[in-house]
Amino acid sequence: MRYLIQLAIPFIAVIAIAVAAPPPEMTAAGLQSAVESFVLTYLAFSAPHWIWMAITCYLETSDTSCLGGLVGLNVLLTCVALIVLFSVSYEAANGWLIYFLGTPIAAALGVVAAKRFSFLVSE
Repeated sequence: MRYLIQLAIPFIAVIAIAVAAPPPEMTAAGLQSAVESFVLTYLAFSAPHWIWMAITCYLETSDTSCLGGLVGLNVLLTCVALIVLFSVSYEAANGWLIYFLGTPIAAALGVVAAKRFSFLVSE
Protein backbone atom coordinates (compact mmCIF):
# COMPACT_ATOMS: atom_id res chain seq x y z
CA MET A 1 0.00 0.00 0.00
CA ARG A 2 2.88 2.36 0.73
CA TYR A 3 4.10 1.99 -2.82
CA LEU A 4 0.69 2.73 -4.35
CA ILE A 5 0.47 5.95 -2.36
CA GLN A 6 3.82 6.98 -3.85
CA LEU A 7 2.37 6.50 -7.34
CA ALA A 8 -0.54 8.82 -6.55
CA ILE A 9 1.67 11.95 -6.71
CA PRO A 10 2.32 11.59 -10.49
CA PHE A 11 -1.44 11.01 -10.90
CA ILE A 12 -2.20 14.28 -9.08
CA ALA A 13 0.34 16.13 -11.26
CA VAL A 14 -1.29 14.78 -14.42
CA ILE A 15 -4.74 15.81 -13.15
CA ALA A 16 -3.40 19.34 -12.55
CA ILE A 17 -2.04 19.43 -16.11
CA ALA A 18 -5.36 18.14 -17.49
CA VAL A 19 -7.26 20.83 -15.59
CA ALA A 20 -4.93 23.55 -16.89
CA ALA A 21 -5.25 22.33 -20.50
CA PRO A 22 -8.06 23.51 -22.75
CA PRO A 23 -11.14 21.30 -22.58
CA PRO A 24 -11.44 18.55 -25.19
CA GLU A 25 -14.06 18.48 -27.91
CA MET A 26 -17.33 16.90 -26.81
CA THR A 27 -17.20 14.22 -29.46
CA ALA A 28 -16.19 10.59 -29.18
CA ALA A 29 -12.91 11.27 -30.97
CA GLY A 30 -12.16 14.29 -28.78
CA LEU A 31 -12.82 12.38 -25.57
CA GLN A 32 -10.77 9.42 -26.79
CA SER A 33 -7.90 11.77 -27.58
CA ALA A 34 -8.15 13.35 -24.11
CA VAL A 35 -8.10 9.96 -22.39
CA GLU A 36 -5.13 8.80 -24.47
CA SER A 37 -3.27 12.01 -23.67
CA PHE A 38 -4.05 11.59 -19.97
CA VAL A 39 -2.80 8.00 -19.89
CA LEU A 40 0.39 8.75 -21.85
CA THR A 41 1.16 11.74 -19.65
CA TYR A 42 0.69 9.63 -16.51
CA LEU A 43 2.96 6.94 -17.89
CA ALA A 44 5.61 9.54 -18.71
CA PHE A 45 5.53 11.09 -15.25
CA SER A 46 5.39 7.80 -13.38
CA ALA A 47 8.13 6.12 -15.45
CA PRO A 48 10.95 7.20 -13.09
CA HIS A 49 8.96 5.78 -10.18
CA TRP A 50 8.47 2.43 -11.93
CA ILE A 51 12.13 2.32 -12.97
CA TRP A 52 13.24 3.07 -9.41
CA MET A 53 10.99 0.33 -8.03
CA ALA A 54 12.31 -2.14 -10.61
CA ILE A 55 15.94 -1.32 -9.76
CA THR A 56 15.41 -1.59 -6.01
CA CYS A 57 13.50 -4.84 -6.44
CA TYR A 58 16.22 -6.30 -8.64
CA LEU A 59 18.96 -5.28 -6.20
CA GLU A 60 16.85 -6.42 -3.23
CA THR A 61 17.38 -3.20 -1.30
CA SER A 62 15.63 -2.32 1.93
CA ASP A 63 12.19 -0.76 2.11
CA THR A 64 13.81 2.39 3.50
CA SER A 65 15.91 2.81 0.37
CA CYS A 66 13.01 2.12 -1.97
CA LEU A 67 10.61 4.49 -0.24
CA GLY A 68 13.31 7.13 0.23
CA GLY A 69 13.99 7.19 -3.50
CA LEU A 70 10.27 7.40 -4.25
CA VAL A 71 9.85 10.29 -1.81
CA GLY A 72 12.79 12.06 -3.46
CA LEU A 73 11.16 11.61 -6.86
CA ASN A 74 7.84 12.90 -5.52
CA VAL A 75 9.46 15.99 -4.03
CA LEU A 76 11.18 16.75 -7.33
CA LEU A 77 7.95 16.21 -9.27
CA THR A 78 5.99 18.46 -6.92
CA CYS A 79 8.57 21.25 -7.09
CA VAL A 80 8.82 21.16 -10.88
CA ALA A 81 5.03 20.97 -11.27
CA LEU A 82 4.56 24.02 -9.05
CA ILE A 83 7.23 25.95 -10.93
CA VAL A 84 5.72 25.11 -14.31
CA LEU A 85 2.07 25.61 -13.35
CA PHE A 86 2.57 28.98 -11.66
CA SER A 87 4.91 30.46 -14.26
CA VAL A 88 3.55 32.92 -16.80
CA SER A 89 6.31 32.31 -19.33
CA TYR A 90 5.78 29.77 -22.08
CA GLU A 91 9.40 28.62 -21.68
CA ALA A 92 8.40 27.18 -18.29
CA ALA A 93 7.31 24.00 -20.06
CA ASN A 94 11.02 23.25 -20.42
CA GLY A 95 11.01 22.74 -16.66
CA TRP A 96 9.79 19.21 -17.25
CA LEU A 97 13.25 18.46 -18.63
CA ILE A 98 14.55 19.23 -15.14
CA TYR A 99 12.27 16.51 -13.81
CA PHE A 100 13.40 13.87 -16.28
CA LEU A 101 17.08 14.76 -16.05
CA GLY A 102 17.08 15.22 -12.28
CA THR A 103 15.37 11.99 -11.32
CA PRO A 104 18.56 9.99 -10.58
CA ILE A 105 19.86 12.76 -8.33
CA ALA A 106 16.50 13.16 -6.58
CA ALA A 107 16.25 9.41 -5.96
CA ALA A 108 19.78 9.30 -4.56
CA LEU A 109 19.11 12.27 -2.28
CA GLY A 110 15.89 10.62 -1.13
CA VAL A 111 17.79 7.44 -0.22
CA VAL A 112 20.39 9.43 1.71
CA ALA A 113 17.68 11.34 3.58
CA ALA A 114 15.76 8.14 4.31
CA LYS A 115 18.86 6.44 5.70
CA ARG A 116 19.65 9.51 7.80
CA PHE A 117 16.15 9.85 9.26
CA SER A 118 15.15 6.18 9.37
CA PHE A 119 15.34 6.18 13.16
CA LEU A 120 12.22 8.39 13.24
CA VAL A 121 10.08 5.74 11.58
CA SER A 122 9.31 2.58 13.46
CA GLU A 123 8.77 -0.46 11.27
